[in-house]
Amino acid sequence: MKLKLYISSLIVSLLAGTSCSTINEITGRTPTAGTKTEQKIAKKTGNKQRGKRKKNNSAVQTQTVPQADKAVHEFTKNDSIAIAKRLAGEWFFDNVAGIKVEGDEDRPSLTFDENIARFYASNGCNYYNGDYVISGFNSMAFNNVISTGNICYEIPWADYITAMWNIASSMYITNRGSEEYLDIRDSKDRSLATLRRHQLGLLNGLWSVAEINGRQIFGSESPTIVIDLLERTVHGNTGCNLFNGAIYQNPDVDRSVQFQDMGVTRMACPNTATETAFLVALEQVEQAVIVNEDEAVLTDINGRQLIRLKRSPTE
Repeated sequence: MKLKLYISSLIVSLLAGTSCSTINEITGRTPTAGTKTEQKIAKKTGNKQRGKRKKNNSAVQTQTVPQADKAVHEFTKNDSIAIAKRLAGEWFFDNVAGIKVEGDEDRPSLTFDENIARFYASNGCNYYNGDYVISGFNSMAFNNVISTGNICYEIPWADYITAMWNIASSMYITNRGSEEYLDIRDSKDRSLATLRRHQLGLLNGLWSVAEINGRQIFGSESPTIVIDLLERTVHGNTGCNLFNGAIYQNPDVDRSVQFQDMGVTRMACPNTATETAFLVALEQVEQAVIVNEDEAVLTDINGRQLIRLKRSPTE
């Protein structure tokens, strides 16, 4: 009797620790399919359990990897400053709500002032200014916007730019060759406007003129030039006289740089040949090519080299 009880207990223990398929193999029984209702219940229960297991597995993955990423890539004040520096300066509207923006006169533009977190813009008819806020790596909003109240006739993109200030939610900056693009989007990730500008930031600063029309310039007769694309100003020394003027960039021409409205002092100079050649070449400049951080070339519209610049050692 004791032996029978021991065997029965042993069988119960084995069955309790064995999967269903193993039990069937041990007993030699074939599992029954059950009623249709039971099959439906079993199918639903199985799907829910598989769904829970899948969900739990994915939860474990998102808790381990992304938390580490967040620690590395958490948005900080320094990130905001870096983005503001990259945004700083003037951008020209290239596409608004799918409409291609063209034309030189009254070209719509958007300028960011990183020092006071303000923006200034135009839609080709009205002018705007206000605050901008960078709250994430790609998150940006415009606040406290004020504008002039002109009625804009026959400007297809004007109203879209006006509406953009209230619904902009994010922005993305990309480089495409010598151009830089800014894409502004709404909260549903729909593009509101694309702006572009020439990627010529390295042209800013103090340069010495190393060549004019292929002729090397040496010593004290070498002109110097200071370029400020953000302020759109140029000034310097011809090797004798001082000069200053304005910079214009055609948004539809790659690497566009033009020097306009030049003013020059009238000191008597012993060697005017270099000065004259420099000023004439400067007025013919249409484009700039950045060779490296310490060298740049100014060319005419056909790409012919007019002036070769070397970064001044005193920069």
